[in-house]
Amino acid sequence: MRQDQDLLYWILMQAEKSGNGYPLVLTNGSQYGGQHFRLDSTQENFSRLYEHVLLLKDYGLAEVRDLGQSFDGPTGAVIDRITAKGYQFLNDTDIDLTRDSTWEGNLQDSQQKLAKSHMKGNKIFIGHGRSKIWLELNRFLSKRLHLECDEFNGEPTAGQTTQQRLQNMLDNAAFAFLIMTAEDLDQYGNYHARANVIHEAGLFQGRLGFQKAIILFEEGCTEFSNIQGLTQIRFPKDNILAKSEDIREILEREGIITKN
Repeated sequence: MRQDQDLLYWILMQAEKSGNGYPLVLTNGSQYGGQHFRLDSTQENFSRLYEHVLLLKDYGLAEVRDLGQSFDGPTGAVIDRITAKGYQFLNDTDIDLTRDSTWEGNLQDSQQKLAKSHMKGNKIFIGHGRSKIWLELNRFLSKRLHLECDEFNGEPTAGQTTQQRLQNMLDNAAFAFLIMTAEDLDQYGNYHARANVIHEAGLFQGRLGFQKAIILFEEGCTEFSNIQGLTQIRFPKDNILAKSEDIREILEREGIITKN
């Protein structure tokens, strides 16, 4: 099969548009249970789409589940979420995925260039769910460290689409903390972070780089599959300021504040 980088981009765009925490599903006509969005295909183009969805997984651009095989061939595949690399690829399509040996280097170079091109931002973005614990972090950053903070509801959104508000926050950010608290209960009794925070983590890591978009992970929150590879600070349940010195040290390391 000949790889089509434009097709990879198009599939990622469909996954990004679907959003809302629901998977994007490609099947050959078989049923898929649970709430989801469907990636439309015909009998003629299903195989090509299926192979390219699997390539997203191979390149680390998305978390993908293969639905297996039937007597007629592949059943389909599910895109659960776009990774930080995936959002980076959406932001910078000059990355050449075919150069496997230099993919990581290309990604890091592109992240550094992209971050430098957006250095006009000076705010600390705080991504959060329904938990009010983010207010403690906001007070620590603004009152103790004298930093200007931003969050999704920090400005009136009247007349703005969600996409416009997200773009403004990305443009204004010099650093981001994404607070993942145990809030959404699944059918197995596990608590997960809110989908909007996971989405914002991908956006800000793609824009600022992995070292300037830090996940603050609450005890008791269920991990998503690739969190082990991401920069994170774990904090006790309902006590985010237990890690205030770790937060201060990271901000010093990245040059956001000066060391005392």
